[in-house]
Amino acid sequence: MKTITIRTQSHTYPVYIGYKTALKQFHYWIKSLPKTQNIIVITSPKINPLYKIGNFKKIIIADDEKNKNLKTAQKVIHQLICLKADRHTLLVAFGGGVIGDLTGFIASIYLRGIPFVSIPTTLLSQVDSSIGGKCGINFPQGKNLIGSFYHPKAVFCDPSFLRSLSERDFKSGLGEIIKYSILDRSLYKDLLQHKKEILERKPDILEKIIFKCLQIKKKYIECDEKDYSKRHALNLGHTVGHALETSTHYCHLTHGEAIAQGLYFASALSLKKKLCRQKTAKQIHALLRQYEFYPQKISSQVFSHITQDKKRMGTVIPWILIKDIGTVCQYPLPILSQENLERIKSWKAHKEIAGTLTLNDIRLNSD
Repeated sequence: MKTITIRTQSHTYPVYIGYKTALKQFHYWIKSLPKTQNIIVITSPKINPLYKIGNFKKIIIADDEKNKNLKTAQKVIHQLICLKADRHTLLVAFGGGVIGDLTGFIASIYLRGIPFVSIPTTLLSQVDSSIGGKCGINFPQGKNLIGSFYHPKAVFCDPSFLRSLSERDFKSGLGEIIKYSILDRSLYKDLLQHKKEILERKPDILEKIIFKCLQIKKKYIECDEKDYSKRHALNLGHTVGHALETSTHYCHLTHGEAIAQGLYFASALSLKKKLCRQKTAKQIHALLRQYEFYPQKISSQVFSHITQDKKRMGTVIPWILIKDIGTVCQYPLPILSQENLERIKSWKAHKEIAGTLTLNDIRLNSD
């Protein structure tokens, strides 16, 4: 088992990573708690029958992006009140990213804050959302528009949980991992060299990949906990990705699939702005295709949702663009006017109006 310690200005907590160790380590960890402490597990209908976490009170909610909203949060809070949860109650997020986000957000606001721990069960949540303190829910106008920074007391990652994932859910995690590989050349090489083992879900390589992704994220969150500057790099691919998810009401694409499209767009825009070489854009496109993420046309509706991006500063969006594998930068661009947005009918029209590059415009030798 490997351990990472996250140290931010406000909180320090351990992350345990090991095959078939999460539940054992969790039960060892809770031995240090008072025997009278109330523990409530928030989990999903899929996870609950698969794993025996213990004889705890449970709240069951669907681990679905469409349920990550105020209505679901209100229902969970009502159940917490019925279960007599107090300020010393420990919440346990046992599931994927939606379970983790909802549990963290509710823990941050219920009785002005109660403790929680996370046991992530999807690849996406294990490599990304389980650490960093970002907890949020969606609103009709955009993803994660309501939220807080609130860290868990501990995180327990176990690659053995990934055996129960569908192919599509597993692939969704790969989309986020590819983002991390653009931030770190060593991880990029791992993805090129170990595709077969990764897709076969070999425990050793998955543990290595999860550990590397968390180490990369740790570097950013420790120096910029509240996401004001350097941590923006983790938003690579997310400006278009989140807009895609919102515009399709979280029905058409998984998070990882949306981020992959965002990476295509970011690499194209980086090339257009002469920030990266064509070779770099080709390398990114080749890696995305290697893991079966292919470019798709994006409707004008997506660009209208970009105007609601959380990172916007007035009329400017601070895009994260690519200089090379391992190097990204912030590149502010003005938001398109509503008049121009209404005129957008295709990616080609978007180029004519905004003067930016689209996927249809990039011509790489490998395409």
